[in-house]
Amino acid sequence: MSERLNQLRERLPLPTVFTGRSLVCISQQWRVEINEQISKDYAKGTSRSTFWVKVSEKLEDGTYQPGHEEVFAIEDMGQLAEEIDRFITHAVGYSPRA
Repeated sequence: MSERLNQLRERLPLPTVFTGRSLVCISQQWRVEINEQISKDYAKGTSRSTFWVKVSEKLEDGTYQPGHEEVFAIEDMGQLAEEIDRFITHAVGYSPRA
């Protein structure tokens, strides 16, 4: 797990599981997946992380229907966690906190 993904996991008020490539939070009705994409600028020797958040709703047959998706490029981890939590809360209509 990347350092920034691990920092995000520690700051989010959601119970998440690391799958080897993303953080996943599953409730009885929702599935939230958070992926990190790292863009490197080799000329400058820098990199930048963006986080993709996907919220899917569980259907009666047990499958998940894709719903809300957003990309976050906020550098400050505290603010990033806060904005992702706010996005998830608005997407599912309530706070899915543990």
